[in-house]
Amino acid sequence: MSENTDTFRAGDWLAPRHWPLWSLFGLLWLSARLPFAAQLWIGRRSGDLLRLLLPERRAILRANLQLAFPGMDADAREALLVDNYRHTGMSLAEMGALWFGRPSALQQRLRVEGMQHLQAARAGGRGVILLQAHFTTLEFVGNLLGARIGMDANYDDPKNPLYAAFLRRQRERFVEETIANRNIRRMVRRLRQGRTVWFSPDQWVAGHRGGILSHYFGRRVFTSPGTARIAALTGAAVVPLLALREPNGQYRALLLPALEDFPGDDLAAATQRVNDLFEAQVRAHPAPYLWLHKRFKRVDDSQPDIYS
Repeated sequence: MSENTDTFRAGDWLAPRHWPLWSLFGLLWLSARLPFAAQLWIGRRSGDLLRLLLPERRAILRANLQLAFPGMDADAREALLVDNYRHTGMSLAEMGALWFGRPSALQQRLRVEGMQHLQAARAGGRGVILLQAHFTTLEFVGNLLGARIGMDANYDDPKNPLYAAFLRRQRERFVEETIANRNIRRMVRRLRQGRTVWFSPDQWVAGHRGGILSHYFGRRVFTSPGTARIAALTGAAVVPLLALREPNGQYRALLLPALEDFPGDDLAAATQRVNDLFEAQVRAHPAPYLWLHKRFKRVDDSQPDIYS
């Protein structure tokens, strides 16, 4: 059972300030009635629209790409920006399909590779941290995989309270338990019980909230050391997960071998290993990554603010 005992009740969220989000949910419900290829087409066009309507986010994305790929031709970076917005739009359509469609039909679109690595990590009842970067495939593939293999999900609530409650409710249809980021004790307990916990620690965490200095795409950044700390506390294996979109509405969940000799005795070095792993994945598959996030905030006044 999830740690969240509150039952989602639509009647609690009928205030006018929530109507725009309910309208979006309604559009996603309508989209989920269409053939899947049509849903993805609508998603790509929605991404194009978002690119035009959200200039501030477009500036964030452009700054991120320029920092991450300084040697890339400017026209190629701009094409990557357009492609990334389309992946973002597809992620919205996929959420609609996941929430309002038939999960059994969607499962047929998911191919899982590397199950032997997860099985080996679970041997002897060992807990497993399923480590995934914030690609735009995270929600769709992660939840379908969760229903297939049995796992918990660590989460950080979005700022919008209705979206946070609705998202949590939907995730609980696919995973065994949702665990808030702040509830480290619960995550540790579940891993010590031999559970598998889905964990995505690649976003910005300020130094005063526990982030430590590391490097990502050649830039000094604050990063959560949570993967290393929790692995050290629990003895859990860390199995990386890469979730990819493939042609014709197909998806691939690639489970990689567990990290060897992790976390070791050096917390900073272990955290850097996680960053290096994610960076390699993103360099190989840059278009579907969540570039809209302000990952490269400056750590001190010696760095330029690329988002100003």
